[in-house]
Amino acid sequence: MITIEVDKNLRMVVKSKTMSQDGKSQNDQAATMETVAKIVTQLQAGKANTPVIISADKKADFQSVVQVMDKLQNAGVLRVGLAVKPTGR
Repeated sequence: MITIEVDKNLRMVVKSKTMSQDGKSQNDQAATMETVAKIVTQLQAGKANTPVIISADKKADFQSVVQVMDKLQNAGVLRVGLAVKPTGR
């Protein structure tokens, strides 16, 4: 699973857990509106059905979050979900 965290200032971090020789590792990458779809499709490595969850701060601009969803879907990402988290977490 891939998670995109969006804070109230629309800063984004794409998080993905990958298997490595030591068991698991966390891959965090800063993203912008222009780079988020490219980063996600690279992490999916040709597996467009890998779930992507957008975890947005409740104070994040809703229209911008929808824009991220649109960019992902236009890039061929098939499974996009939305989670809202309270401010301060």
